[in-house]
Amino acid sequence: MKRLAAKRKSTPPKDQIIEMLRAPARNGHGYRAHRRFPLRAGADGPGHDPPAKCRFEMILSVKEHEMHHRGQLMLIERLLGIVPTMTREMQSRLAAAVAKR
Repeated sequence: MKRLAAKRKSTPPKDQIIEMLRAPARNGHGYRAHRRFPLRAGADGPGHDPPAKCRFEMILSVKEHEMHHRGQLMLIERLLGIVPTMTREMQSRLAAAVAKR
């Protein structure tokens, strides 16, 4: 567990990450971004035959899903009269910038 925790703390540089994604995996398949993976039937909605997404689309859909729920949470906070965290942080940065002038 300690080794995993240490590995998580040390993020490789961007160019090394890109190279790791481009390099072939041990099983020889590699991580080609254009390679498409089949999904279960109906996952892309009607009219998409065969349903498949590339790795980038799969990663992007997870990010978009998170953004959707973050927006829902921010709306709920505002309805409850709470200023969302990101808005508070932006307001404090703006106040600091104005104070410097």
